[in-house]
Amino acid sequence: MKYKLICTLCGDAFDESAPCISTLRCCKCGGPLQPVFEWPANKDKLANILNHPSDDIWAYREFFPVKDEKPISMGEGHTPFFCCDKTAAAVDIQKLYIKNEGVNPSGTYKDRGISVAMTCARALNARAVILGSAGNAGASAAAYAARAGLRCYLFLPEGALPTRETMAKLYGANVIRVKGTIDDAIRISVAVQREFGFINMSTAREFNPYCVEGYKSIGYELAVQPDLPDHIIVPAGGGSLLAKIWEGLCDAKRLGVIGKLPKMTGIQASGCAPLVKAYKEQSAVRKWHQKPDTIAFAIADEWPHDGELALKAVRASGGTLEEVDDQEILNAQKWLCSQEALFAEAASAATLAGLFKLRKAGFIKRDDSAALIISGTGIKDIYEMGGDCRNVPVIQNDFNAAVDTINTFERSRS
Repeated sequence: MKYKLICTLCGDAFDESAPCISTLRCCKCGGPLQPVFEWPANKDKLANILNHPSDDIWAYREFFPVKDEKPISMGEGHTPFFCCDKTAAAVDIQKLYIKNEGVNPSGTYKDRGISVAMTCARALNARAVILGSAGNAGASAAAYAARAGLRCYLFLPEGALPTRETMAKLYGANVIRVKGTIDDAIRISVAVQREFGFINMSTAREFNPYCVEGYKSIGYELAVQPDLPDHIIVPAGGGSLLAKIWEGLCDAKRLGVIGKLPKMTGIQASGCAPLVKAYKEQSAVRKWHQKPDTIAFAIADEWPHDGELALKAVRASGGTLEEVDDQEILNAQKWLCSQEALFAEAASAATLAGLFKLRKAGFIKRDDSAALIISGTGIKDIYEMGGDCRNVPVIQNDFNAAVDTINTFERSRS
């Protein structure tokens, strides 16, 4: 499909050869840009693409705002989608599936978007890339920048987990800590970007119209599953993941690949839930009224930059938004590990906590099916996990001591 970058404020088309290209903003009014695609009259080719997915997201390049560029790719996408019978029984629903984005190259769904954005950045002859991130996007951008041969500058908020910082530095990024929140780190990156003419990789449409387009591929992959669930449950921070999965599913319906659309539900942490607040109050999205306070750091976006897009998707699909507290998230994280052998980051485990809550409230029915989007791996959080995870008995190098200890474990199970 052909595309144009259109300013969301003044409606002007953007020239990708313009001198102001590095800002990825409208040259006329400074507004954010979005790709608008020109759908062909004959859509059979596009439908065929969706019906025959390959091993990575670049099978869908017709749906991305790219031209003939060679992809900056490491095999992202085509992630596992599997059934979780034990958890479905515990929740008391007909079927439960998991889409595990934690197996992407840097352990997060962000790789889908960064792959597209980094491909475009190299095509635009970028000198370097820069971004503000809670850590997942930062590590992803650092990895793909290394792949593309570009320098990467990353601003992390002071509360970002050390593992994210370590990953980014090992990939070769120049990492700078910011005393503030995720939003502060993003704003600093935007200001510095303009000074140096770098391409910003902060993962919201406002800062990079290419990046969020990669997330549509999750919708395309869901659309070709034999059993498309009734509910898609997504961790919601900035809002772009939920909005773009919905857009991908809508593309699939437009092409006749699917006949129905699922309900989109976003889950936020109680310590930072601006989208839930806007949804329940039927108001515009506003900045969270206090400092974010949650273990689900990856979704602690005090200002959800793509929040209005997410709200639109939730309402159009008949879904909802819900919040869960940190204890509910921890319980869900442990459940996924012990019952489904899946180590999800806290932000991703929030989806299961939300499912339990929404089933209890009756929003999700017994005869329904649902899919949880596990947006990132918990391996990055492993050193931050506390409590009984660190309570490991130490015994003498002795047979009887080993038997006694195992008997103690066995008695605790009964």
